Amino acid sequence: GLRAWDAARPDFTEEIAIMRVAYLARKTNAPIYIVHLSSALGLDTVRNEKSLGAEIIAETCPQYLSLNHEETNESQETFGKVAPPIRSKKDVEALWEGIKDGTISCVGTDHSSKPKSAKTKDIWSSILGIPGMETVLPIMITEATKRQIPLTKISEICSYNAARIFQLL
Repeated sequence: GLRAWDAARPDFTEEIAIMRVAYLARKTNAPIYIVHLSSALGLDTVRNEKSLGAEIIAETCPQYLSLNHEETNESQETFGKVAPPIRSKKDVEALWEGIKDGTISCVGTDHSSKPKSAKTKDIWSSILGIPGMETVLPIMITEATKRQIPLTKISEICSYNAARIFQLL
């Protein structure tokens, strides 16, 4: 299930990828945009690389802020097959702390819905993907409310910040 999918793609691979691209960004004086941040370790790496001078913008997705492999319905685990994988409760809460402290600037959807028939095999042969466009705001409002995060912050990370970063304002 999702634990095995997570174990096959451990958080340290996210850490290494962020360190590599941040090193190159520092050497070339280029900004970088980290997509689909999924782990506490990745978040710590973003913080560290920023302290070393890398210009990093970090983004995560609703699935990494609301789902974890510790509390899943075994019969529906294949529906949560995404990349990077769904991680632990500890990772979910760490990412919310990253939103609170501003380390994570944006929430994207990575919208890639699939027919149910493509997601009902075992975890290894089910297709990657999860819907996102229609679920991002309900998920973000629900989860943010649980953590007493104001709706203005949700508006910023789901819309305003990306528009500012990509110069759409």
